[in-house]
Amino acid sequence: MAGLPKEKLNKVWTHTLSLFGLLAAIVTIVSFLGYHPSARSAQGGSSHVSTPPKGPSTAPAEGNAPSPSSFRQPKLNGTGTLHLEGGFTTGQAMLTTDAIQAGTQSTPIVLTNSRTGRTEKVGDVLVPVPVDAKHPVAWWRKGTKFVEGIHMEGTSPYLDLRGVGLPVIDVPVDADGRLQESLVWPLDRMFTAVDYPGPVRVSGLILDGGVVFGDADSQEPGKTLPVRFEIDLPRPGEIMGAAKGDFTYPSPGETRYIQIEALSQSGTRTASWSSAIDSSGVATIRDSRTDLFSGELGALRVSYTRQP
Repeated sequence: MAGLPKEKLNKVWTHTLSLFGLLAAIVTIVSFLGYHPSARSAQGGSSHVSTPPKGPSTAPAEGNAPSPSSFRQPKLNGTGTLHLEGGFTTGQAMLTTDAIQAGTQSTPIVLTNSRTGRTEKVGDVLVPVPVDAKHPVAWWRKGTKFVEGIHMEGTSPYLDLRGVGLPVIDVPVDADGRLQESLVWPLDRMFTAVDYPGPVRVSGLILDGGVVFGDADSQEPGKTLPVRFEIDLPRPGEIMGAAKGDFTYPSPGETRYIQIEALSQSGTRTASWSSAIDSSGVATIRDSRTDLFSGELGALRVSYTRQP
């Protein structure tokens, strides 16, 4: 800076020192804020902000999340129930054209639909008792099935149809209880009980004594068999409260009851459930007992009775 006047030289040094002071202040502030350019930034690459490592996840692994069903209360015993459902329909109302003898008819018979007046030929038909001409009858077609849930274990399965003043009628069925012949029955002499002779299988359990519906000694034909029902009954070892039933009967003229009985192999009653049938024909069974059904179960009887 030789040749500069002394006054100008002092000004230059003053500005230079001020500039160095400003740079020092900037460096101090940046250092205080913690900015440290990475080596990658210095090389012209992109910057990276590191994050602390995560701890172990508390969320359930995929596929291991608990399902809603895992929160349900377990059954007290888990032995399960026996389930039956169905209904004993009254058949199709018809009129005979000619008199019919009892037995399996080798030739088709002619029936008249009592509602439409149309005639129909029916072959392969069982007529259990003699019927006069122009007589009202009920007709169940071949293949009709009254009860779901019963499997016939015998080699030549059949149903026993019973009623006061009637012979016991054996009706051939297949293993699932479907009629193997059409059935024509006089309406004024209807059966009042249906017997599925044992051995039968219900929900996997063999009942050597079979299952019976209705009352063979009743004087109320057309009333003793439910037109619709659904039943759940405890297996031995299950709580008694597992039992429930819903029934619809033809409306009774007087107070009547539905009674379900579990029977031993010898026919002794080991458990029972009952309910009144109301004036509209409806009965409901619900059981609050928590004790176990500890008896033997060799047969079931679903009765229509005057008293439980």
